[in-house]
Amino acid sequence: MATLADSMVSVNGYFRAKEGKKIESENKIQTFLNEGKEHPYLKSYTFARRADGVVHWTERAESAEEYLAHLETIAGHIDEIADIQDIERIEVAGPASEIEKLKTSKYLTGAVYYETQEGWNR
Repeated sequence: MATLADSMVSVNGYFRAKEGKKIESENKIQTFLNEGKEHPYLKSYTFARRADGVVHWTERAESAEEYLAHLETIAGHIDEIADIQDIERIEVAGPASEIEKLKTSKYLTGAVYYETQEGWNR
């Protein structure tokens, strides 16, 4: 078992499709997943759904720089979601030094940040 990477970051978010936009929202999720597969610096990307329509997503990257690079490649898609999804909240976890880098992204404005202090990865 490896120890927690010094720079690993995790981003979790929660959103709901706007009224009448569920199909468009589901299609956009597939777009994000397909784009994510092309980015080796993105270590995981998952979406989960609650019965009431809330969608949870999780992304993990080795570092803030890698996550920010991922955001730049999907920026156009992120800009489009404002018309089809309501973001409820975004949570970011990582080492303090990585969190400071992530705070520069306009796409993480309003996020709640958690400083990673212990853990491990396989």
